[in-house]
Amino acid sequence: MQIKSLSMKFSSVYLSGKFDELSNFFTTDAIILTAAGKRIEGKKNIKKHFDKPPGYRQLVHELIPERIFINENLAYENGSWRSQWEEKKLVSMMHAGRYFLVWKKQKDDSWKICFDSWIEATLYEQ
Repeated sequence: MQIKSLSMKFSSVYLSGKFDELSNFFTTDAIILTAAGKRIEGKKNIKKHFDKPPGYRQLVHELIPERIFINENLAYENGSWRSQWEEKKLVSMMHAGRYFLVWKKQKDDSWKICFDSWIEATLYEQ
């Protein structure tokens, strides 16, 4: 599966509420650097990061790839993102920003994220 398709699938899984499946997109030693500067390392901790409280529902999750560069076993993807959620019947503002992903080709020729980072560039109400 190509990188752009995997990014779309990631958003689809996010929107479906299957948060426990999101860690399957990452390598076992992956690193996430959040917009707040928090470093999350390893698949186990990444899975915890995606755990959502009862009453949480993702309304919008969109990755918009702008550039994908593949160099043998690594792929670099950057673009913009949008996200909005509902928690305890309260809807968040629309959040948006930029992201950067590094994908690593696995032995079975599948691709997994080994590095994920994003910044929140814009907050706006819908």
